[in-house]
Amino acid sequence: MPQRYEVQHEGPAIICGSAPSVFVDLEKARQLRPGAVVLGVNEVPGMIDGIEHIWTQHNNYSKTLRQVAGRPIYIHARAGIMGDVDYWWEELAGMKGSSGMVGALWAKAMGFDEVIMVGIPLSTSERVYSEKYPGSPGGDHLFATENNILGWQEMVRHHKKQGRTEGIYSMSGYTRQIFGPPPGLED
Repeated sequence: MPQRYEVQHEGPAIICGSAPSVFVDLEKARQLRPGAVVLGVNEVPGMIDGIEHIWTQHNNYSKTLRQVAGRPIYIHARAGIMGDVDYWWEELAGMKGSSGMVGALWAKAMGFDEVIMVGIPLSTSERVYSEKYPGSPGGDHLFATENNILGWQEMVRHHKKQGRTEGIYSMSGYTRQIFGPPPGLED
């Protein structure tokens, strides 16, 4: 039975998505914030070691995420997601957007002061999974239509306008244009 997550974190966190830019973004973010906790969304622990906590918004993913990770992980979801979930987040129940965007809001809800999005560009030109993503058949699989991306971009702007994104930054793509890069990043 899912429970409320009672740990309050602080400091920086890096949240990993599934876009092809995830590995380059992650390497740069780790160099910038070497002590940051690394989190993931959906099947990302199947391609990035060391992730212990993940965010999902998908009933269909929650049942196979532990198998894909191949190691113990903790699965977090908004209230109402059915399946193999450890922690429910009531305060995120009404949040909309991509798994990566709401995952960044989840990391803020966990108490992290700074959240760096990696592999979550949400750009219309970047709609395929990383070739290493377990849910991708060979890396050329589209995970979203252009309309999906445009809708997620609208939610990114909405969350920012609502003041929910303070301390959230991004390493690449549209989300970087909206949130900016993490302080100290030199291109």
